[in-house]
Amino acid sequence: MSSLATEVKARYHIAVSTRFVERLFATEGAVTAELVYQRALNENFKDITDVGTLPHGVASQVSGTFTSPVVLQVNSSRDATQPLRPCADSSEEEMAFAAALQKKTNTRLLRLVLSDGHAEVPGIELSTLPVFSGIPIPGEKLLVKEGAEVKNGAVIMTENCVVPLGGEVQQLKREFLAMRNRSEVPYQTSVGLEAAPRFQPLRVGCAASGGVPNPQAVAAGRGRGSGNNWGRSGGRGYRGGRGSGARQHRPSSRGGRS
Repeated sequence: MSSLATEVKARYHIAVSTRFVERLFATEGAVTAELVYQRALNENFKDITDVGTLPHGVASQVSGTFTSPVVLQVNSSRDATQPLRPCADSSEEEMAFAAALQKKTNTRLLRLVLSDGHAEVPGIELSTLPVFSGIPIPGEKLLVKEGAEVKNGAVIMTENCVVPLGGEVQQLKREFLAMRNRSEVPYQTSVGLEAAPRFQPLRVGCAASGGVPNPQAVAAGRGRGSGNNWGRSGGRGYRGGRGSGARQHRPSSRGGRS
């Protein structure tokens, strides 16, 4: 059993467990490496693998490459150019147009979450790839070839480094379709508002805020004198500064000191 599991890993790049091979022997009788591979495409990898095949810490690498090919399972998928949920006031025409955009191959950018059954890594398109006929359904399998690039913890999917293999996992497919149906129906919030409000650009100014502009600072007035007035310290100068006149005392009517 272990030798057959080793052969499947060497030829098809899937690390199936010996328990999975034994289960096939019990149900199928004669089992070959190709049969194990075909059955594995329709199984959830977390149920049929004992060890992971992704490079250790690949999701935290700033830059790197795959040193060997590996078959990964699509755990989640979406078109990154489309909103996760429609706006509350979107018309039927706008929602139909958004749905059509997801099917157009010249505008779609996929963001996948790929797994070997034990670890996960994002996979992204930087340009629309013809190898994907649409948005993959979770449970489908994808061959990532040797030399595929990893940038900032994500596999950069190109036409030369990824090959869709098909496959189907009923549980993941049902969950994906149920989630998509829920996202197409506006959800009810605790305050009675449905879905997300339409984006409104911020307008800076009196018309948007309803207020008045801040008044300009008023310059301080001139001083009261030029420095030669009677007083202990002279008059006040420009903008409240002290005058430059000499100190003098007011003459006393009793003939006191001047």
